[in-house]
Amino acid sequence: MKLVVVMATYNGAPYIDEQIHSIIAGELQPSRLVIRDDRSCDKTLELAKKLAASTTSDVEFDIKKNKTSLGAARNFLSTLNEIPSDTDFVAFSDQDDIWKPWKLKRAVRFLSENQIGDQPALYCSRQQLVDEQGHSIKLSPDYSHQPSFSNVLVENIATGCTTLINRRALNIVQELSHPLPDIEFHDWWLNLIISGVGGKVIFDSKPSIKYRQHSNNVRGARTSLYTGLKMRIKRQVSGQLKNQIERNIKAAAKVDNKFTPTNRKQLEAFQKARKGNIAQRANYLRTASIYRQTRMDDLIMKILLLAGA
Repeated sequence: MKLVVVMATYNGAPYIDEQIHSIIAGELQPSRLVIRDDRSCDKTLELAKKLAASTTSDVEFDIKKNKTSLGAARNFLSTLNEIPSDTDFVAFSDQDDIWKPWKLKRAVRFLSENQIGDQPALYCSRQQLVDEQGHSIKLSPDYSHQPSFSNVLVENIATGCTTLINRRALNIVQELSHPLPDIEFHDWWLNLIISGVGGKVIFDSKPSIKYRQHSNNVRGARTSLYTGLKMRIKRQVSGQLKNQIERNIKAAAKVDNKFTPTNRKQLEAFQKARKGNIAQRANYLRTASIYRQTRMDDLIMKILLLAGA
């Protein structure tokens, strides 16, 4: 079995040793660990190479520095395009988390047991949120609604550092991510594309990693109910979420000929409603199947969509 872990790094020196050790010490070791450093100005690259040279594990290391700065999403996707198409599974790793020993083994088992035939499939899970010292804070949300294309149009529940995809999903994402799409989050794009083509997305309620929260996180999780609610409202009202969704659907529209007919129609209807007048948006919302995972988020999203905000 060919199992590759892709890690995108940038100024991750304080934690990268612990992250890499947690990967190679797992119950199921990857065949390769591919690290692409986005031109760090600390010792991230040096530390990764030093660890690779000193480890006694059978994991093959592939460590390189990008010629130009790409940003997290493009770094992950450009690296994914380098992965051989006959790779069985690809997992994605941040530079500052701690993987549970059984993470890869459980993810591979979940995909193997739940995919149908040659169906593209993606596994993702909850996270145990920890502080900079690794002390537990809380668990990330457990979602009551199943992953679907109707959900991923407006929300991503597949956190990249928990994600594993199978060979068919790898091939699909490589095909539809070249040239690189103009999106903000690679994990949302993976979820959107795999769902769009009719693939299987599996959410595991058991946390598979310790997800470190600190000021350098590109996207950190909530730490309190009040703060979380305020952030969720602000993110939607400020237009931040609207812009992220807009970039996603524009990129998806360029490759939606690969989507199922039902999902293609849903994407087109969503695009049309967003550009329509208030009567058209209201009519769309009466029959639309789009949803966010919590009632509050769903209500805010639909009010803002109706208002054209």
